[in-house]
Amino acid sequence: MMKKTAAYPFERFRLGEIADVVNGFGFPEYLQGKTNLPFPLVKVSDMNAPGAEVIVSLAANTVDRSILEQIGGKTYPAGTIIFPKVGGALLTNKKRILGVDAAFDNNVMGVVPRRADGEWLYYWLLKLDLKTLANTQALPSIRQSDIANLLIDVPPLPEQRRIAARLREQLAAVAQAAAAVQAQFDAASDLPAVQLRATYTQTAQLPTCRLGDLLQLRKEVVHPRDNPHGPAVFVGLEHVETLTGKRIGSVQVEMSQLTGRKPRFYAGDIVYGYLRPYLNKLWVAEFDGLCSVDQYVYEVNQAKADTAFIAWFMRSPVYLERAPIDTTPGQLPRIRTEEVASVEINLPPLREQRAIVARLQSELAQTTALKEALSARKQALDHLPAALLREAFAGRL
Repeated sequence: MMKKTAAYPFERFRLGEIADVVNGFGFPEYLQGKTNLPFPLVKVSDMNAPGAEVIVSLAANTVDRSILEQIGGKTYPAGTIIFPKVGGALLTNKKRILGVDAAFDNNVMGVVPRRADGEWLYYWLLKLDLKTLANTQALPSIRQSDIANLLIDVPPLPEQRRIAARLREQLAAVAQAAAAVQAQFDAASDLPAVQLRATYTQTAQLPTCRLGDLLQLRKEVVHPRDNPHGPAVFVGLEHVETLTGKRIGSVQVEMSQLTGRKPRFYAGDIVYGYLRPYLNKLWVAEFDGLCSVDQYVYEVNQAKADTAFIAWFMRSPVYLERAPIDTTPGQLPRIRTEEVASVEINLPPLREQRAIVARLQSELAQTTALKEALSARKQALDHLPAALLREAFAGRL
């Protein structure tokens, strides 16, 4: 029976009445690895390849008719809509369209349009949340019948094509806008390093000294063998944000329960992650506490240097270029205390150090605000395709 929304008439069908819902085939490992045969055999990994965001025309494995006979498989026509049907990949909700005749393995399900416009049907499936159809077992999966029995309101073919064309136009515009915002966000993400480099190269004509003349390594360690007791705050490398100097977490610990030694820091100390120094995990402690053994604790000579001036220098590309970082094969890159001490810094008078820090922090705050605004715009654009699809299939396009 023909029904009508505010926009167009439609008939309701089960998906299996207007399309063939098909499963892929087992693909033994000994048949894999061939790359020059006539037909791609698509795996979920091929759906993640660059350039395969919508259309999949290539695959890491190819097959011919003889291989398909061995596995009891077949090819499906270009225009078949495919998606993961099992495991964590199912939960990603990705859908793709075959760009050529191809086969796919048994982790993939396909929908072959018969009595509907293929692009319109792809958009209808794009709005479908596969998670709602998955079983609740440890390994989520969906059955062929789960998809075939879905009810779908099908407008006349000309209306399907109009909706598909409009959605194509709208989603392309959203993708273009999202790419532009992403490029702006990436550029803004690079700005702090640029600002730090500019700040610490502007002082290049000033006299230099070694960081070892400004920093005193703290060597206080809380060790379980000393039977410590009482509460403490622990900060590990995972609690420090890269580059920004922000502490993004901490853990309350009871010192009597410690299972290994922990360096002690005090408010105002520089706490510096020496593994993978390029991550710039360095923060200035705002309280007393304990840190992990992959961090050095430094007290700054306040008579000579401003703590924030030194901390931002040690987060800068200039510091990394001057630091003799150890890259011994088989080990994570690291910097030793004597190597930190050897790094040279151009040191203006204290008053100028503080003025430089104030200017730098103002610039970085503006960059942070810009990134937050761009991030909010990115999130809005990320949600827009789903909203457009809902509107389209509610008859409001």
